[in-house]
Amino acid sequence: DRDPEAIAANYARCLTPPRLIDRDTAAEIEPLLDRSAISGALHVRHGHVSPTAIVKAYQQAMQRLGGAIEYAEAIGFLRSDNSVTGVQTSDAVYLAAQVIVAAGSASRQLVKSFAPVRLYFTVAELIQTPPIDLELHSIVMPAEQKRFAMEAVAGRAETDHRWNQPGQELTAPILDAGVVQMRDRSLRIGQISRTFSDPTVTIDRTQSETAMREAIERVLPDLKNVPGDWHTCTVAFSGDGLPIVGAVPGIENLIVFSGFSNPFSLVPPIARRFAQHAADDQVLTQLAIDRFDPAAMKQ
Repeated sequence: DRDPEAIAANYARCLTPPRLIDRDTAAEIEPLLDRSAISGALHVRHGHVSPTAIVKAYQQAMQRLGGAIEYAEAIGFLRSDNSVTGVQTSDAVYLAAQVIVAAGSASRQLVKSFAPVRLYFTVAELIQTPPIDLELHSIVMPAEQKRFAMEAVAGRAETDHRWNQPGQELTAPILDAGVVQMRDRSLRIGQISRTFSDPTVTIDRTQSETAMREAIERVLPDLKNVPGDWHTCTVAFSGDGLPIVGAVPGIENLIVFSGFSNPFSLVPPIARRFAQHAADDQVLTQLAIDRFDPAAMKQ
């Protein structure tokens, strides 16, 4: 129903703006598209990664450099005055000269006792399929994604206090219909996003899966009945769309590295820069925790 030219204009500031194409050209690029369901499309080269493969690669690289991986539930920090000296788990204590909290949606709760941090999260849902015979030629996603507008509303300063209250639904759920195919020919079909203050909220998975299948069927009819299972995870975001990277104000040796709403495009370059950064790094200064005005937050 929207004017394709108006939608394309929203991308004019991109370094490589997508190209507006008509429905016939879109169907030539992606033969599985139902051309009658669209008035046009935006076309651009777009990379993607396997989340499990890239995480495994980073873990292996860290171990080659002498790092170690321990799996435990962090329940708190060791503290000496205004300095953090380690991490407390349910059955062990880990001493550390520096502690970095890179815990996604759990980061806010972990550092809450030290300082308010404008970190939030969506509860994301998708369908994951096994390898299938159908082959997609493109990543298909909405030209206008609703998730970022939802994050902007849920992350407002005047809403922050609601994230500390149980049972809060900050915004109505949204569905951005899209799909990506991995190299093993499996699909990820999604995505529903919700904003609840409780990350363990119970969701009607059958209803969600039906909604996602019906939404993708409108543009890619052959995908409605592919085999697949419903999955969910949390995705952290901040109060202004940028990640939060830096020291917790007033606390020594405690750093937050979280809020990457699009982690696989942002984490690799920011992590490298963070590891090499100098105190006057202007990019990392823009991501610091204290960029938010504490007076604007209602605790």
